[in-house]
Amino acid sequence: MPDISGDLFKVGLDDARARHAAVVNLILFTDTQALGLLRLYIPLGIATASGAVASFSVNPSIPKVVGVALGAATVCLILAAWLCFRAMATSKINLQGRGAEFWEWAANQSAGEVFRSYMRNLREKQVNNNDLNARTARMLRFAKICAIASPAVAAVAGGAAVWAGL
Repeated sequence: MPDISGDLFKVGLDDARARHAAVVNLILFTDTQALGLLRLYIPLGIATASGAVASFSVNPSIPKVVGVALGAATVCLILAAWLCFRAMATSKINLQGRGAEFWEWAANQSAGEVFRSYMRNLREKQVNNNDLNARTARMLRFAKICAIASPAVAAVAGGAAVWAGL
């Protein structure tokens, strides 16, 4: 197998590491975004839950129909918060770079063998990080959908309560 030129070695490593770092940054951004949304969803969920409970008290100041609507919104917000927690769940992430043992091994190898070994390992790491990024982004997307849908779900639940004569 032909050996690799110094320019391709350097450009290839730099490019692969930059892409790997970008995916790691996307994962970090998803975590940061999920935490920010969690800071919004939890207080809103507490407020809607308080209103729902208040509507079912002995002398309610809020009609029961509104309480049903607020309860439905609470369920959506709890689900959205849970999905944010899932998006931030501790997971195995691979950072760019190699340990000392790799570079000790590399010192006795050709540049081509080092390059191929580095890229094989990086490919495996990137698959894991890409899967993690896709999974956390999906959880965050569903969390946003749940929160955005909460007013519509609340309206449907309130309408159903009116229809049921509550």
